Amino acid sequence: EIDPTQRASVQLNLANLAKQAGKQGEALALYREALLAEPAGHRGFNYRPRANIYSPSGGPSQNRGYYGNPMMNLPQNVFGYIDHQKSQAFNELKQAQKSASLSSSDGEQGKEKSAATNFLAELEQVARGYQAGALPAARNRAWESARLLLGNYFVEKEYDKAAELLAALRKGGMEDIDWFNVSLYLAQQKEEYSGMVALYDQLQQRYPARSRDIAVARAGTLIIAKKSDDAAKSIRELSQQRVPPGTILGLIDSLIGAGDKKLAKQLLEEHLATVSRNSQALTMLAKLSSEDHDYDRAIALANEGWERKAHGRQTGNYYYGGYYSYNYYPRYGQADNLGTDRQV
Repeated sequence: EIDPTQRASVQLNLANLAKQAGKQGEALALYREALLAEPAGHRGFNYRPRANIYSPSGGPSQNRGYYGNPMMNLPQNVFGYIDHQKSQAFNELKQAQKSASLSSSDGEQGKEKSAATNFLAELEQVARGYQAGALPAARNRAWESARLLLGNYFVEKEYDKAAELLAALRKGGMEDIDWFNVSLYLAQQKEEYSGMVALYDQLQQRYPARSRDIAVARAGTLIIAKKSDDAAKSIRELSQQRVPPGTILGLIDSLIGAGDKKLAKQLLEEHLATVSRNSQALTMLAKLSSEDHDYDRAIALANEGWERKAHGRQTGNYYYGGYYSYNYYPRYGQADNLGTDRQV
């Protein structure tokens, strides 16, 4: 008897052998069986209560593809771990479905077409059967099926189908962080940033213990959505919540990248006045002052930052590297390139 935890692997190996032997119908039947099998080895519902809150880093993301399997390249903090074996079975059936000339060497052409064309409908039925009150094994199977379908819909840019499936899952009682993460990712792909903000607000109510992470992600979304004033308000609120300076400065740097340097400069001034004389903040403000041709202030800020992190020359820490990332090359306590810029 086959170990249940190894069943999918055995089925895939048998399917690959049947495919190589030209027995397409038998191969597809085995792929389908592996795909629709219940997940093995889970006694509880397989969800991630401490999953990171999804935070966008820009516009719609791109899938590069991964050894012929683009689904495996989807962000893991959105989808969690997509079972590689089931993903392989899914792709084999998908390719067979797309193929216009299925092999009939084993005399089972009708069976081949049936296995290839019905698997999506069968998988959709399993996924839409999710019920929060069901046994863990049933919920695992439904959620795993849903992730495979959602991954495929994102790869194919079938966003309406993804939205319909997510709505069905929510109707069945699924509102875990993973559900919100996929919904946020979908809204990002569609550039529906107001929808993302609304989802973050819902997350705040459902997971108050994660409020800081949610607020950071929400602020980043507001920056991408070009709602700079709202983003600045969120950044100021975060500054009062003992959020690490690096997180705050990362958001301000995103504002700079979005082109709102005036507001970023104002936030840096406030940070230095009320939070700390952080060397990274000093460096960032020095750079902006230089761009405004305020060279005296830029040099003073750069020197102060250099003095606060002078030991970085020995430790090679992040802040020391920050001078170089902003094109500063201080020497003997002087911001030489700023002085050079001033003479030009």
